[in-house]
Amino acid sequence: MEHKQDLRMKRTCRILSYTLFSLLTQKSYEQIRIEEICQKAFIHRTTFYHYFNNKNDLLSYAIDEVKEKIFDTLHAKHIPAEQTEEMFLQLAKIAIHFLYENRTIIEQIMYHNPTHPMIEIFTESISRSIKYLFVKNRKQFPSLTIHKDILAQFLTGGCMQMAVWWLENKTPISEEEFYENVKILMKQQTYLPLS
Repeated sequence: MEHKQDLRMKRTCRILSYTLFSLLTQKSYEQIRIEEICQKAFIHRTTFYHYFNNKNDLLSYAIDEVKEKIFDTLHAKHIPAEQTEEMFLQLAKIAIHFLYENRTIIEQIMYHNPTHPMIEIFTESISRSIKYLFVKNRKQFPSLTIHKDILAQFLTGGCMQMAVWWLENKTPISEEEFYENVKILMKQQTYLPLS
């Protein structure tokens, strides 16, 4: 019985997440109301509040779902753990493709109110992922002298700023060229032991 409830909870949360992203293709984040999300998802408001405290909680969940899909795509490539360089480069490629494919939604989220807590949600989510990758692959970084939290914040800031620049300027370079530049940057950094 508990398994069915768990599946029902995941299904409900995913429907709400999908509905939020769907609405973001039509209007700004600030214009979307919880009532509207619930109506479009055919889910009662009390059910929404059973899983989420507010719209930001739903957005955070939705971003984590996207991250999970990105990591699933990375894991499907079956890159051995010792191939750290390939893992980071593939992750960058997948993330850049996601940004490009979903640029309209991301622009709606980020640019209507750049001081909104959403930026913090995105930033924290990226930082957690970077720290996770370093911890998971720590054997590949024996000479890492920078604290992983500092490095995660540094890389997160760079990732966020590059993504904002690229989207804000309406992708002035192609997805492939953007990736090739990220690849060059990653290979030239002294804090990552990449060849």
